[in-house]
Amino acid sequence: MTVTWSTFNWTPSVVEFNPLPGPPSFNLTAYGSTDLFVDGGPKHRKIFIHRVTLENLKPGQKYVYHCGSSLGWSPQFYFRVLQDGSSWGPRLAVYGDMGNDNAQSLSRLQKETQMEMYDAILHVADFAYDMDEVCVLFTLHIHYYYISWARLLVSGIVKV
Repeated sequence: MTVTWSTFNWTPSVVEFNPLPGPPSFNLTAYGSTDLFVDGGPKHRKIFIHRVTLENLKPGQKYVYHCGSSLGWSPQFYFRVLQDGSSWGPRLAVYGDMGNDNAQSLSRLQKETQMEMYDAILHVADFAYDMDEVCVLFTLHIHYYYISWARLLVSGIVKV
């Protein structure tokens, strides 16, 4: 499981997490990397991209986490680790360009994700347009259930 987020200032890349059930204790900690992205527009905005990989997770286990550092923490988010073996099939949602003005399926996708209807959500389109004018990198946190595409390919669940 890799957690990715962005900030406008450099901060350490830290994720605190713990398995559920139980109250969030954030007793497990993982550290990652920070990369600087400078947009190509006239303002040359600097955005720091943070990536932290959580390791030694238990298959099928649900976790709570937040990301940030002692300089500030995100809200709490949740994920469930993929099952082991081949006796299950992933529940996937796939979406493309929703747009900013008419994202009719967004509220449904958010609700169904919160209801744990999906193991993964695959975005198969652009995240941003016209990087010279608008450079806003964002991740919509709707209880992401990340899935490793390579793991699916290797396990034979997904065929190309």
